Amino acid sequence: MVRPRRLLPIAAALVVAAAVAIPLAVAEEIGPGAGPDAVTEVAATTTATPLPPLPPGVRYVAMGDSYTSAPGVTPVDPSAPAQCGRSAVNYPHLVAKALNAQLTDVSCGGARTMSLYEEQYAGVPAQLDALTADTTLVTLGIGGNDNDLFATAIAGCAAQLGDLVAGQAAPCKARYAQQFSEDIAASGVMITQALKNIRAEAPQAQIVVVGYPDLFPTTPEGRLTCAAAGVPFTPEDIEFLDGVERQLNAMLATAAGETRNTFLDTYAPSVGHDMCQLPGVRWIEGPIPLSPAAPVHPNAAGQAAVADRLAAVVVPRP
Repeated sequence: MVRPRRLLPIAAALVVAAAVAIPLAVAEEIGPGAGPDAVTEVAATTTATPLPPLPPGVRYVAMGDSYTSAPGVTPVDPSAPAQCGRSAVNYPHLVAKALNAQLTDVSCGGARTMSLYEEQYAGVPAQLDALTADTTLVTLGIGGNDNDLFATAIAGCAAQLGDLVAGQAAPCKARYAQQFSEDIAASGVMITQALKNIRAEAPQAQIVVVGYPDLFPTTPEGRLTCAAAGVPFTPEDIEFLDGVERQLNAMLATAAGETRNTFLDTYAPSVGHDMCQLPGVRWIEGPIPLSPAAPVHPNAAGQAAVADRLAAVVVPRP
């Protein structure tokens, strides 16, 4: 159940989100032709240098979706609800170990921004309920499931034989370009409000918004190789979907900056480790995983890479 003090700001954010009908200005800047550093360039608060030292006895709450919970990455967290697919070696667990922090990991596969406020599954409470006044570190990795963005991109964008016969080089782009931009903009309104709610619940915490890693090759040659290897998108749609992901990350960076929090760019460091790279190089598994992970999700190496980047900027006081 949503706590009464959260109802008014949620309702206001929903009204604004419903009214959003044009892409975010920042999303227009991060088009398919932008380079892999474009997301970092729009972040109002960067992670190039460590944040102010955390006080002793770090109390860390990790919130987010499956890119945080890491379904399929073994070993499984035995204390987690089975529906959430939470790994014992996801980046929150690795960072908590590095910081010697007390971890409360409430990340859950399938989570949307509204999962911060309401029960996601029976017995899986609102993620905001994990916050307390003495929480000192919060990470939030969410947004990809809002408006079924990722589900539509993966399930709805597979190249169909009819499209190819008809000469449609980018059927996904033709169908969804405007919808995806509008959905990301609407999600940004909700996530900005969520960050304000997190601040209200944990006023002393450092809050880090964790972006999404690079899923697809960023070069024409890489996109051709990806399509030839059986990833079910045309090269042109792979470029389009890469641009959509960068729009999503740009929105998250903007939301973090507007609320005076930190955005952790995981896209730029993961370029060259996308799902079409060889095993041992890839940090993201493809539609048919070759190492333990959910399809089109980070594997153990991908989780460790995010943990290393996060631990480098979140430093406990000596």
